[in-house]
Amino acid sequence: MEWDAHNYQKNHDFVFQYGASLLAFLPNSPATILDIGCGTGELSHQMTELGHRVLGIDTSPNMIQQAQKQFPGEKFQVVNALTFETAQPFDVLFSNAALHWITDHKSLLSQFQKLVKPGGLFICEFGGAGNIAKITQAFETELEQLGKSYQSPFFFPSCEEYQPLLEANGFLVELLQEYDRPTPLKGENGLRNWLKQFFSSNLSSLSEAKQNQVLSGVEASLKESCWKDTFWEADYRRIRIVAKRSK
Repeated sequence: MEWDAHNYQKNHDFVFQYGASLLAFLPNSPATILDIGCGTGELSHQMTELGHRVLGIDTSPNMIQQAQKQFPGEKFQVVNALTFETAQPFDVLFSNAALHWITDHKSLLSQFQKLVKPGGLFICEFGGAGNIAKITQAFETELEQLGKSYQSPFFFPSCEEYQPLLEANGFLVELLQEYDRPTPLKGENGLRNWLKQFFSSNLSSLSEAKQNQVLSGVEASLKESCWKDTFWEADYRRIRIVAKRSK
């Protein structure tokens, strides 16, 4: 899936706005930070402004191009976190709203163990168990009516699932929590815009007419539960993690 960086900033800026609360867990003294799935670079920039040395990485060339345009002189790179290599491990691995796009977290955390220094921090937040359950069910129902099946691109774990993965890969848990975070989507077309971006891999195989049929059907089925007079509200549920690599 390729990202539309302009659409992301215009309609989905809540992603990095909510993620700003993770900055409170960063070290007080300057640190080297790898921002994994940095998107258009807003949180990388905020961490740089705090005095840290930050490298933002993302698999999307469009996102990195926009990050470089917005924050010239700061460091961004198009790279996959699963294959990224560094000669000098980082003090902090940081990630907001990105890791649910990677389904193999056993391999991911094994890789992270190599990328962070002993005693270094892993700070992240992404979709947890039950995230977007209402939206997913409605979308799946509409696809089934067209004889299609929903293929989830996501990994949404519970704390109970994730703690053993962290510990098996040498991370000591300092904070591990799940919480509901109902999230406003912008305007009357907020849900439709969200679906087009985040479920694009499932929509892309449909004709434009069938895509509109699915999108309208999801809107109709969620009108009562997710429409809040002037905006749509997505049923987000997050998992937040602060862990330290054992020495």
